Amino acid sequence: TVGIPQVSTFFVLFIVNAALVGASRKLCLPYRYVMRKLKLCFARTDFDIEEASYPIIGETRFGAFFGMDTYVFLVCTCYAPVAPITVAAGVVYFALHVVSNRYLFAYHFRTDFDSGGVLGLSAVRAL
Repeated sequence: TVGIPQVSTFFVLFIVNAALVGASRKLCLPYRYVMRKLKLCFARTDFDIEEASYPIIGETRFGAFFGMDTYVFLVCTCYAPVAPITVAAGVVYFALHVVSNRYLFAYHFRTDFDSGGVLGLSAVRAL
């Protein structure tokens, strides 16, 4: 039979791999860059140029981010008493994903209802 400490090395490697590959994969986004440049090349109207210059909407995958973060947290807390190295792997995972998600939410992801602060400014002026 295989004991829990022997299986924990798999989860440590899984979490470190998810931290290093997952955070860098989210930041890379090469296909979005290529598609945006192609749309910009074939844009004919001002609206098409403006739409091509903005980040792509609707591909945030919040459910996948939340699910993976929850899974890593669950594995780290379950294996912490048996193999404390999983806590260090979890800290690396969450540190890299906090930095990458903060950048993506601040500069890349845009929602359909994002007005860039124009509505807030007009609401304050109306008071």
